[in-house]
Amino acid sequence: MRLRSIVPVAALALVAIGGARLEPVAPPTEGIALATALPGVATLSLATASAATPVAAPTIDAAPVFAAVGPLPPPELPAGATEHAELPPPEEALGLEALPPMGPSLPDELDVVHWTVQQRTRLDEVASNWGMWPEELRELNPTLGEPEWIEAGTALVVHVTDRRKPTQSVGAPNKGHLLRGIPLPEGPHWQLRDHRPRAYGSRTTVRALLDAMRAYGAADPQAPALRIGELSRRSGGRIEPHVSHRSGRDVDIGYVMRGPIGKDERFWRTATPKNLDVPRTWAFVQALLDTGEVQQIFISSKIQKLLAREARKSLPPEQVALIFSAVNRDPTIHTLIRHEHGHRDHMHVRFVCEPGNLRCRTSSVDRD
Repeated sequence: MRLRSIVPVAALALVAIGGARLEPVAPPTEGIALATALPGVATLSLATASAATPVAAPTIDAAPVFAAVGPLPPPELPAGATEHAELPPPEEALGLEALPPMGPSLPDELDVVHWTVQQRTRLDEVASNWGMWPEELRELNPTLGEPEWIEAGTALVVHVTDRRKPTQSVGAPNKGHLLRGIPLPEGPHWQLRDHRPRAYGSRTTVRALLDAMRAYGAADPQAPALRIGELSRRSGGRIEPHVSHRSGRDVDIGYVMRGPIGKDERFWRTATPKNLDVPRTWAFVQALLDTGEVQQIFISSKIQKLLAREARKSLPPEQVALIFSAVNRDPTIHTLIRHEHGHRDHMHVRFVCEPGNLRCRTSSVDRD
């Protein structure tokens, strides 16, 4: 996890002469995400992800950051201007060209998300598959008109980001919700189920997942498409039968299997040494870790041992031990991949909170 901090200029001006103690307004209640740089695996977040006891966060004692410079002289007013007259913009007063407006200027693929209709389908069914009303789908596609049926090959807009109301993961993975979730865009190296009202995530989750899946496909164009299960609902909250998947940071992904898998195959297959494509599954897991946005991955211990054997071909044993709980006997080490019952047929990936999101909780809370 990358640590970011911003010290506002106004706050610096209030620092007392000779130094100051900077302390958080309220002590954080979350566990701290420990980051360990592993060569060849990028920066890996070692934060706990289930209902484990959080690690206490330390109080920051900062050194003096500003020396007093004395009161600033009042600005000079233009000739003939009074104290309350409107001053020209700074760049005009300095004889500079006008500065461009601040804020994002480049388009982001997650601002407008499209999906292509694969077969002729009723409009109300397409809307239902994305967890929205037909009127919402028409609003997103104003040139669509009033058709009863959507023809195969039609690319529909299923999400438009409102920059005034950004997506936000709120609360804990097992006791939270999602504000204006973003659906996973389409691509050649992954596939969603036809029914997709639970295919929404935070911007950090969707972005990191896209990066990992594209890296997986670019490294091996012949690799089978990844099968993506459930993320969260557009507004998050409880979804049966999951305990988590409530705040847009969790996603279920099928293991890469040997042999053909039907495109419409709905249920996961239990992985075994005979049917699991170990090299490709590890390649995808490593691509996930390389994003630096993974908080935890839940994989059965039996599958972990197969993947760890593959990982040792390119990583030293001590690094492998920091990744897989199945090969690490030190209970005080919180590995990135942990065992949890029920994950013999798919992995559960949990991504980190969005940068600067103070409403997001890293750890799970007591289950209800």
